[in-house]
Amino acid sequence: MTHDFDTAAESLAQLLKDRGNDDARSHLNALRWSLRDAPTVGLDFARAASERMRQGRHLDDDPVRDAILNARLTEECFEQSRFALESTIRYLHAAGDLLAQLVNAVLPLGLVEGECDLSRALARLQSEAAHSHLRSALQTLPASPQFAYVRDATNRMKHRNLMGASIGARVNDEGGVDVRQRLAAFEHDSRSHDEVAPKDIAAAAASLQRATANVLHELVGLLTAR
Repeated sequence: MTHDFDTAAESLAQLLKDRGNDDARSHLNALRWSLRDAPTVGLDFARAASERMRQGRHLDDDPVRDAILNARLTEECFEQSRFALESTIRYLHAAGDLLAQLVNAVLPLGLVEGECDLSRALARLQSEAAHSHLRSALQTLPASPQFAYVRDATNRMKHRNLMGASIGARVNDEGGVDVRQRLAAFEHDSRSHDEVAPKDIAAAAASLQRATANVLHELVGLLTAR
């Protein structure tokens, strides 16, 4: 069963408040920002770049000045779009380890904060039969293609090279303006990823929120049973 992220997060937040677990509540707040709020802001920022491109096709009656202004506008919108999409991806990737920190603080698993990540949290859960459902729910996050994309894209940006990016506008058959925003296809450690548009990143965020909601639901169940 898939659970709603906001509902599961609010239920867990109330339980943590009732139990005075301020450390876990802090990690939950960080997770909410990284997985839900920051991507919303980032994708809104990307949409704003698209709208600036859409509205800015005739900026001056003088053709030379119009061309100069359009070139400047395209560069500004390109940088805004790239920053917004790359930032959204980085926040989505960070949510994985923030979730591990939350699990560690709720149960607790006994992991030192500086060494707590998804793989170590899963390893600690492996030996606990009572946590088998939680482990299965948590495993779906790193195993998903959406998380594989944000992980590889983030590691490429951090350690290897720039992500290819583009933004452009064209007049369609109805006389309106279509804007195309993309991060380019890439390969990382022999894994290939297709190009993505803002709608693809939004879909990935929604998928990762659903997977995370299942983990939060299991944490609520474990706390309630105590």
